[in-house]
Amino acid sequence: MKGHAGGKVSFTLIGDDMAELERLTMETETTKFMLLMAVYHVFLSRYSGQEDIIVGSPVAGRFHSDLQEMIGMFVNTIGLRSQPAGHKRFIDFLTEVKALSLQAFEYQEYPFEKLIENLQLPRDSSRHPLFQTVLVFEEDQTDSFRAGDIQFVSLHDPNPIEKFDFTLFAKQTKSGLHITLSYDLQLFSEETAKRMLQHFRTLLSRVIEQPMGQICGLEILQDEEKVQISEIFNNTKTNYPVYPSIHACIEEQAKIASQRPALVFKDQSLTYDQLNRKANQLARVISRSGVRSDEIVGIIAHHSLEMVVGM
Repeated sequence: MKGHAGGKVSFTLIGDDMAELERLTMETETTKFMLLMAVYHVFLSRYSGQEDIIVGSPVAGRFHSDLQEMIGMFVNTIGLRSQPAGHKRFIDFLTEVKALSLQAFEYQEYPFEKLIENLQLPRDSSRHPLFQTVLVFEEDQTDSFRAGDIQFVSLHDPNPIEKFDFTLFAKQTKSGLHITLSYDLQLFSEETAKRMLQHFRTLLSRVIEQPMGQICGLEILQDEEKVQISEIFNNTKTNYPVYPSIHACIEEQAKIASQRPALVFKDQSLTYDQLNRKANQLARVISRSGVRSDEIVGIIAHHSLEMVVGM
């Protein structure tokens, strides 16, 4: 799978927010990974409008003690599929994600490529066949260490390559929980990525405050965004000319824009002037037949210019 140039935005959860998150994990007997995975599934469901979500996550792949000190790449990938339906309470959904995570970890040795092969999913070099986003959780690890006379230092690529639509990185540090959203620059602008991460942060705060609440009731918008949507975007009031009837409006258009097209049907058309003249001609015919004001006249016609003339 090909990767694209990526960008990054981040925030750090500290202080009371971090303490409340740890309290929630203790009360629910879950890990930070499980809690963040549950929140991430709800976040993706809210953005996509879907209630069947799959998120990938890497696992260390060092299942045996004799592999712990061995140099090499053992990382495998697991996929977590959930149904964050809006009617569920978040705390119940968190219990589901906990069970899913424990079950997935039992099969983490199964080669991911073999899983994709057995599922017979269609392949496309531009995207992953099973999921388009990943959550990565890391415990705090030192960025440098010494082995004898050699000092090893971690180097961070200033121009990262993003292989998915976006990836959520969560790293537990001494100062707090550092959360980074890495995104594909071909798909998202920095402004969009910042807004998405802010929505995730807001959702995480709401979950910490209201873990017993229904998923559909958990807000992801900030107060200023709600004001923008309800008051600024919906401020569509405008002034229109006031006419006593629709035919009076058409007569006015016949005066100021007589040659502009008023009706188009297939390969036929009428200008405002032509429409007004035909309507007046029909009105005189009806009037001579004895029809007076406020009397109802039925129209039987196929879709045509004449039908509108009659109306």
